[in-house]
Amino acid sequence: MNVRFAPKTEIPALRAVVFFVIFICIAASANSLRSAFLGDFVTALIGLAIWIPLAVGLWKLKKMARGATILMLWYVVIIVPLGMINPFAAINDYGPNPPNVWSLAAWIYPCVVIALCVLHILGKYKKEFT
Repeated sequence: MNVRFAPKTEIPALRAVVFFVIFICIAASANSLRSAFLGDFVTALIGLAIWIPLAVGLWKLKKMARGATILMLWYVVIIVPLGMINPFAAINDYGPNPPNVWSLAAWIYPCVVIALCVLHILGKYKKEFT
């Protein structure tokens, strides 16, 4: 199946993963633009300088974009759960009434599962990237 405006791959799973990660990059770029409108121009510039080239690189199936995506996904898998579910975050970020650990896990671990699935697809089809 040859889709006209799609990454040049014949693997549907890889195409879906690339579309998903590009959507996340576009959402992060929109958040960077929101930061610019709120007056935080440095954060906006850094965000746009990261997310837009990453989306374009993934669209063109470049190895460097795949590598950057893999690094960011491993960050989501390892660091984000440790940062959210720890006693210091509960004390500093949530005040005197921290949320239940299970309610935090209900928000964090679906993201970890999705990140692991994306990592699996990107690792399985790494020969598609030039």
